[in-house]
Amino acid sequence: MLFIWCAGYPSNGDPSEWEEFKELGKDLFTKQSIKYNEWMREEGFPINTNNKAITDSPYLNVYGYPEELDYIDIRPLPDKWFRVDAFMRKGEQEFKIPDQIRERDEQKSQLIYLSMGSMGSVDVNLMKRFVAILSKSNHKFIVSKGVRGDEYELADNMWVRSRFRRQKCCH
Repeated sequence: MLFIWCAGYPSNGDPSEWEEFKELGKDLFTKQSIKYNEWMREEGFPINTNNKAITDSPYLNVYGYPEELDYIDIRPLPDKWFRVDAFMRKGEQEFKIPDQIRERDEQKSQLIYLSMGSMGSVDVNLMKRFVAILSKSNHKFIVSKGVRGDEYELADNMWVRSRFRRQKCCH
């Protein structure tokens, strides 16, 4: 099932509803695969001929994903695949929320972590809309701005660090 993981369809829903989305995903994948193979050929590497986004290693395949969200009860792991809950960076990193965020009306506000992930955060207009809407909230936000984060500003009730360990602040 190509790209169903990001469609928002329920795992126990009607699979016939997935068909239109799967077709769109296949079309996008085909276009990207052609570009990728052209680049691989130009660089002197073998091209991908198995029609998969990632070629399985015959030795070991490792991916990071939380066990609670992985659906291994309805989709067992293929042979030679290994899941880890998180990839951890080495070294300790102090995590301290700035005073202007921490002290913001503690009776009426919660601290919320906002991340749209790699795919969502590249949509700068979407991120600007989130900032505009959430700036009206009493809550305070730690925002993961993504790779295009320098293209927009955050509101006063928001804070970002270019790099920090989510595991350190959001446990």
